[in-house]
Amino acid sequence: MSIKIGIFGAGRGESFAAMAKLTDAEVTAVCDKIKSKAETLISKHCPNALYYKDFDEFITQDFDAVVLCNYFDEHTEYAIKAMEAGKHVMSECVCNITAAEGVKLCRAVEKNNKIYKLAENYPYFASNMEMRRVYSGGTLGRVMYAEGEYVHPMHSKEFNWYSPDEKHWRNWIPATYYITHALAPLMYMTDAMPVSVSAFTVSAPELKRGTSALHSDGVSIIICRMDNGAVFRVTGWAQLGGHGNWYRLSCTKGTVESVRGNAGDIKLSYNEWDKPENTAAEQIYTAKWIHSGELAEKAGHGGGDFWVMHNFINAVKENKQPYFDVYRGVACSSAGIFAWKSSLDGGKPIEMPDFRDENSRKAYENDHMNPNPFADTADEYKVPCGQDTSYKPSKEDLENAYKDWKEFGFEGE
Repeated sequence: MSIKIGIFGAGRGESFAAMAKLTDAEVTAVCDKIKSKAETLISKHCPNALYYKDFDEFITQDFDAVVLCNYFDEHTEYAIKAMEAGKHVMSECVCNITAAEGVKLCRAVEKNNKIYKLAENYPYFASNMEMRRVYSGGTLGRVMYAEGEYVHPMHSKEFNWYSPDEKHWRNWIPATYYITHALAPLMYMTDAMPVSVSAFTVSAPELKRGTSALHSDGVSIIICRMDNGAVFRVTGWAQLGGHGNWYRLSCTKGTVESVRGNAGDIKLSYNEWDKPENTAAEQIYTAKWIHSGELAEKAGHGGGDFWVMHNFINAVKENKQPYFDVYRGVACSSAGIFAWKSSLDGGKPIEMPDFRDENSRKAYENDHMNPNPFADTADEYKVPCGQDTSYKPSKEDLENAYKDWKEFGFEGE
């Protein structure tokens, strides 16, 4: 049975449209405010799909599930509308931008009994899936400490391409909020959930020159206490020099980690006295796909785009919630929100609710803390989007951003 898909957001949505053809799904509707972008997606990947500009009209059409590829901070309301219209939902790449949204989204999934998936793709690198396999095998013992880094520096021209006006979310999103690429792979490897967070940010205004970015933070360092007692150290969106991603599990009997600079390679190390029989104390090898390697190799983000679509389509077919369901998705997304609370309070540890439990999450149903300076939010809920509240882009920075936007064909605001 082929699953009919609607895609909301034709930019990032193009990758998922391409993956639909590989996962027994058919894109039948595309919604985007820019018609030309939607038409490009349709012509390349789904020539029989229909275009819609209005989401409310789009979501009433005849398809089974929707992939939300709209702006980072705007997923919750559209996910709820979709479920209320009878659609299953995959959301890319965070679930919620406030704690209150997280509570509301969990309740909506429970009420509407629909499949919900966070489309976080970094857990599904071949190396990260191999690290999950090794850890679940038990030979490493119990995880005590783990590290996850998402490092993605950008030249000002690249940043301006991805942030096409002054109000765009990349210009104001706090350094802790883009946490899922760093934390989700560790959650997937270990099945652990965050219960408290502590965070610090580092200002680096020189990284923002030539852009309309509204804060100067270049990296956040986030410490998560997990429900299994372990401590995880992760970054949000780190703009440190030298692009790359890295993950490590340090356990009672050994360590497994991705090899820096060699995508797909794993380093597995044991205590000499704890190593399994007939196994070397240290080995480095290339991770292999568990299956469907040829299809994954065609996908973006190290094969992750294929796996999130594959898992979502299977979840819909089987009517079974996926691994990154609403509870894991909201917990992972909210870790960045609570980390920002901590950072604004000098790194003080902040407890997180258990979003699976109504009694625990109810206390946050009115927690609308929002760092978006353009949001229509009551003053009591507004917080700075950066640690250095005096920072603002210079006249020269803005002139350069507008010059780039003009070159790219963006109007800016």
